[in-house]
Amino acid sequence: MTAARRAYSATLFAVAIALLGACGRIGYDEVGADSSDATGPSDSAGPVPLFDQMFELIGKSSSKCLNVPLSSTSDGALMEILTCSGGSNQLFRANGTPDGRYVFTNVNSGKCLHTLETMPDPRLAQWTCDGSATQAFAVQNTAVGYFSLVNMASGFCPDVFGNVTTDTTYVHLWTCSGLDNQSWQFSPVYKGGCTPESDASFCARSGATCGAMNGVDNCGSARAVVNCGPCPSLMQACGISTANVCGAIGKVNVAQGGTVTASDPGASVQVMTNAFDGDAATKWLVVGAATPWIAYQFAGATSYVVTSYSVTSSAIVCRPTTTRSRMARLTTAIA
Repeated sequence: MTAARRAYSATLFAVAIALLGACGRIGYDEVGADSSDATGPSDSAGPVPLFDQMFELIGKSSSKCLNVPLSSTSDGALMEILTCSGGSNQLFRANGTPDGRYVFTNVNSGKCLHTLETMPDPRLAQWTCDGSATQAFAVQNTAVGYFSLVNMASGFCPDVFGNVTTDTTYVHLWTCSGLDNQSWQFSPVYKGGCTPESDASFCARSGATCGAMNGVDNCGSARAVVNCGPCPSLMQACGISTANVCGAIGKVNVAQGGTVTASDPGASVQVMTNAFDGDAATKWLVVGAATPWIAYQFAGATSYVVTSYSVTSSAIVCRPTTTRSRMARLTTAIA
């Protein structure tokens, strides 16, 4: 950070303190909590919960949620915006200190929003909660129902880079402007005492290793995750590159959640469902069958247009002629 910018930071820091002293604490009704069951800052020692609930931080310009990428629980995980899923990696709780500052803790990781000094500009990250000014924020109204968060160490505000609204755009710290890409809505999440699982846990339980996945989470709510992990590139030929799991970005992998049937279900750990688990290291093994077959029925009633598929094997050494004949038979079967 340049000397000029650090000087400006000090000025903003002083302004933030002055505004906080003038405005006092957040009005609970403004952030969506019921004031009857909310606890605000007090004169007691240590942090005190602002309100007794979980909430999403939704960006005004994007209508997307502040997200911990891939449900990371590591220090230094850098914040981004992502389509809201309801996963605990997108849920936060707020604590307040007697002097009116606020600390935001991620429900999944238990770590605090934190200003991380990086080049060319500071990034919003998560870090083990330590009570430092890098994790403390003043909250200021920017529009009806929206607030900016002023970091007490730098005087800067969490800012969606370039006012970009696409998934995975990163969030850095920038001069506070009150613009829409610095405005956040506290959207409360009520689950009747149930804490939603993280997107990573949902994806793992659903058998999705990458790409998008829809289903029902541990609280019985519909869950639509847009990123269960990075997808390998499409397989170009047998054995040439990493086995495909779900194809290129923008395509949907429907090889999970369906029903598998086969001429022989297999035995032990080499069962038929392995053929569709997205793991090239597992296999379906049939011994002594002249014409084994396997079929997959997509889950639900949705119709799809199949634009690409791949065939992988852990047990057979593929050669070009063999691969072509196998793919020809498979294509005929699908048609």
